[in-house]
Amino acid sequence: MKQSNMKDIVVCLASQEDMQAVYTISCQALPQDGYTLQQYCRACDLPLSIFLVAKVDCQIVGFAYGSCIAGDLHLDLLAVSPDFLRQGVGYMLLNRFLKEGEDRGAQVVSLEVRSANWPAILLYQKAGMQIVGTRKQFYINPSDDALIMQKERG
Repeated sequence: MKQSNMKDIVVCLASQEDMQAVYTISCQALPQDGYTLQQYCRACDLPLSIFLVAKVDCQIVGFAYGSCIAGDLHLDLLAVSPDFLRQGVGYMLLNRFLKEGEDRGAQVVSLEVRSANWPAILLYQKAGMQIVGTRKQFYINPSDDALIMQKERG
């Protein structure tokens, strides 16, 4: 595991040139989700999307993706390279994602997270999000419920 200092982490908007690294991290961190490189490339160019990457020494070590539509900010994916877990990368990606949404007029932020993913749940709670519901058997491979988390701006 590589050690990074939070001040070494840079979060910025993603570009098409970042998508191969995003895909590689996705395959490592979210193998069950099955997104293709082409899906990431298309998502990066959508006008309502927010696609961020985190870099350490110019190396992409994490990403966050979602959209802001009519005041609703939705986080679809947040993933960190296994070598950079528990080093503040996810926290910095989430905070920048929330800031981008706020800048675009978001009033509510929401997401779904696997009920077994306690590190992510704790991260989202640290950002002020609360569990507001459950989607039974939302995830497959392995089967899991999704916790719906939400935060209203205020």
